[in-house]
Amino acid sequence: SVAQFPDQTRVPLWRTSQLWSKPSLILITMWSSGAGMLIFLAALKGVPRQLYESAEVDGANRWQQFWKITLPMISPALFYNVVIGVIAALQTFDTIYILQTPDIENTLASAAYFLFVRTFRQLEIGQGAAVSWILAVIIVLATILQFRYSRWVHYEA
Repeated sequence: SVAQFPDQTRVPLWRTSQLWSKPSLILITMWSSGAGMLIFLAALKGVPRQLYESAEVDGANRWQQFWKITLPMISPALFYNVVIGVIAALQTFDTIYILQTPDIENTLASAAYFLFVRTFRQLEIGQGAAVSWILAVIIVLATILQFRYSRWVHYEA
């Protein structure tokens, strides 16, 4: 008889192994980072070519061009991606919910997943509401701190 593929008893390691659960979460998050890459691409396309030509005439090498031209010109896009990325990381829920199995339930967690478990599985609605407020305050504080220390961002005049 011909064996069925995939076998019903075979489960990927990233669903059962505590060792592979976090790397799989990282890979899934990296795979879904296309919007940030589009923002970086648009920022790179917006850097005027004349700046690089002037730097070459002045004798700047590629490394100097990157640090003195490219990075300052794309810093608003970099700052935007950092702020949005931190907010998204603090709200990570769906990937953890999908990856969660009884084998790895104690290895993958986030504040949003803890909020879900507390509110809807353990029916501790008051604690879930408190966690949601704490999470909201943490996100607001993190965003305020990022804006406060954003002197490295150079906006075009």
